[in-house]
Amino acid sequence: MMGGAPLFNLNLLTMIGGIGHVIWGVIMGYLVPYFTTSGYLK
Repeated sequence: MMGGAPLFNLNLLTMIGGIGHVIWGVIMGYLVPYFTTSGYLK
């Protein structure tokens, strides 16, 4: 964006990166209850 690229420039690379962030968020969302009940996050 700071290099002059449009804000919503959707090409294959940005879509793959967005999908990766969604998958990472889902995995972390499922793991947080495990970490809180096992004592890692108090």
